[in-house]
Amino acid sequence: METHYRIVSGPLCGTKVSVSMTAHGLRIVLSHTESKLIERLQRIQNRWQRQLHQLGFPCLLEVTCADESDA
Repeated sequence: METHYRIVSGPLCGTKVSVSMTAHGLRIVLSHTESKLIERLQRIQNRWQRQLHQLGFPCLLEVTCADESDA
């Protein structure tokens, strides 16, 4: 089962968020069409994933270009 969201305000406005369950926890994919935002998200991706693990949310966090994920 996969659920899709779109962030509508703030610095991540326009980001598509896809969340699905896996055997090892959540799989969260953040995708956007703007390359500068993608690069920024990729730089903080590991830190966010580590923080989610520390909060008790085992997950895999991915950042992709919206064109790739929508294809």
